[in-house]
Amino acid sequence: MTELLATLFPALPSSGLAILTLATLLGGLVRGFTGFGFAMVFMPLASIVIGPVAALALIWVIDAPFALPLAARSARRADWREVVPLLVAATLTLPIGLWLLLWLDRQTMRWLLAGLVLGAVALMASGWRYQGRPGLPL
Repeated sequence: MTELLATLFPALPSSGLAILTLATLLGGLVRGFTGFGFAMVFMPLASIVIGPVAALALIWVIDAPFALPLAARSARRADWREVVPLLVAATLTLPIGLWLLLWLDRQTMRWLLAGLVLGAVALMASGWRYQGRPGLPL
């Protein structure tokens, strides 16, 4: 695997390649146990080495071959009244997220992402659950 990474990222030192390999393995381990979470583990580590934009592109290259067949099989069971608004919102906000990745400096983006992840973990660890009935805006 490190040979492939060395070919894709010839300017990276071996320590950077080792971090990318470790990030991929840890992300895959988390995904294997939970069914999600690859990007949550991979993105912070890979961003240190290759920057957030390249790390985001690498997530698509690594994850798409595995996620697309799962999505195709799950499409039959999906509640499309819930899925379509999420897809539309994600599609509309993707350019904003990419713009923020390019506009904000790396350190600010790291702190923002770390805060969001830690906040989500704190909510899950507290046991809090949304009690209302989620509507379309939510």
